[in-house]
Amino acid sequence: MGKRPKGNHGVSRGHLIRLPPPEIARSNDSAPTQSPSAQSAGVAASSSSCDPTYNRGSQKRALEIASSERERDNAVLDFRRQFFAETTAQSREAQLRLWDQLSACAGFTQLQLTAEHVVVVAAILKSAGYRSAFAYVSVAKHRHIDSAFPWTEQLVQTYRNVKRACLRDIGPPSRAAPFLLDFCQKLPESSQPLIEKGPVAPRALCVVSVWWLLREIEASHAKLADISFIEPRTVRFTLPKSKVDLQSKGTFRDLVCVCGHCPDSPALLPKSLCPVCTVNSHVEWLKSNFGTSQVPLFPDIEGFMVSKNSMVSTIASAAQVAGEHAKTRSGTNRWGGHAWRRGGVHFLAQSGVPVLEIQMHARHSSTAILAYLEGAHVSSLSNMFAKALSPNTHNLLAKNTCTPTTPATCKYIRSSTGVIHQVSTLSPHLTVCRWAWTDTPGTAPAEQLAALGEGPQCRRCWKIRVPSYFKSSGTSRISDSSETSSQASESSSTSS
Repeated sequence: MGKRPKGNHGVSRGHLIRLPPPEIARSNDSAPTQSPSAQSAGVAASSSSCDPTYNRGSQKRALEIASSERERDNAVLDFRRQFFAETTAQSREAQLRLWDQLSACAGFTQLQLTAEHVVVVAAILKSAGYRSAFAYVSVAKHRHIDSAFPWTEQLVQTYRNVKRACLRDIGPPSRAAPFLLDFCQKLPESSQPLIEKGPVAPRALCVVSVWWLLREIEASHAKLADISFIEPRTVRFTLPKSKVDLQSKGTFRDLVCVCGHCPDSPALLPKSLCPVCTVNSHVEWLKSNFGTSQVPLFPDIEGFMVSKNSMVSTIASAAQVAGEHAKTRSGTNRWGGHAWRRGGVHFLAQSGVPVLEIQMHARHSSTAILAYLEGAHVSSLSNMFAKALSPNTHNLLAKNTCTPTTPATCKYIRSSTGVIHQVSTLSPHLTVCRWAWTDTPGTAPAEQLAALGEGPQCRRCWKIRVPSYFKSSGTSRISDSSETSSQASESSSTSS
């Protein structure tokens, strides 16, 4: 762990996504270690490699805890900590601290909320420019109810009014700009970090994070042991635990080589953008410099875990190296912890990957993926109608061998049994009664009905109801439904 990296990092390139495999339980059972840098930055100590232990409950142990006041209190305290993810709990505590400070300054010293209390503090937050003012109100309400104070009808009405006031005219949410895969080519191949106490191999970090749609905290907590090679052209990444993974199941995603350097792999992208070649080169470099599977996948120069803030700063620095602006027009930071994730989603969407498959690859169980897309998939829909019509076009050109007359010029069709049909104007390969006449040889198309001569007409094509006495007498020129079944048998026999 203490061994310092040396030399340049030989990073590689490429692209392509295999359909995400099913979710599985994590297999690593080694306890994670936390570096001093992570502790100083307040990063959560839990890691992706932490696997829950599946044991049967112990009745004896449960009775011991219930009988001891101290153990019971500790169990309740630990249980309450799991109400929220650690990062969420820290944010809620900070919000409550500010709420209490503002309440005290405004003369509200009671923990129990009143309508006036809620309105005054919410107004202060909104006037001070807090876009998340209502989040503070929500946290205060949660604490109020947890403290067994009544949530009266007046507070219910005030809560609704305050929510509307807090959300009015605040504009769209601020989101991180997408860190695109193309940016990675402009980054140096050196293993040296872009910032002090930042991760090594910034190019490899960005390529891996964009391909696997990583959040900054996931990239920070990933370990070398999370990477495995299923075959020479396939890399499996056992992904870190996220705050939405409440049962710590974890998951994995496989990606294949797309630069052509691995056997049987397509040459779609340069090697420096290939997920498999980049990971392979980076893993070899880590093993030669640190020699342990428990080292972070992207450690700092000393081999310790990088903090979340350092990861975000690395994203911003990498974007600047790639020639991107650091600030928006309004002066806010463009780059955040989800920039890699958003960039990967944009890349896959623009490449024509279906939204559902992107959602599976991103490990999203809801429609939250749509907020990442921001219309990036629209450019791949330009030939959607051409794709939808291509099978029909193929049928028209390849299967209609019964006559040189093209379907587009046909208005009427005589089947091999002598029944006359009308051709659909919307779908020329079908009749009005939805018979796929182009699939059946022996049909006689014509522009004018008179060209086909006398014969029974399909009642479904002409939408004529046949009186019962016509059917019994057999004198009508309108064909009954038995013709349709005969045509169906013709089509089935032809296709077979």
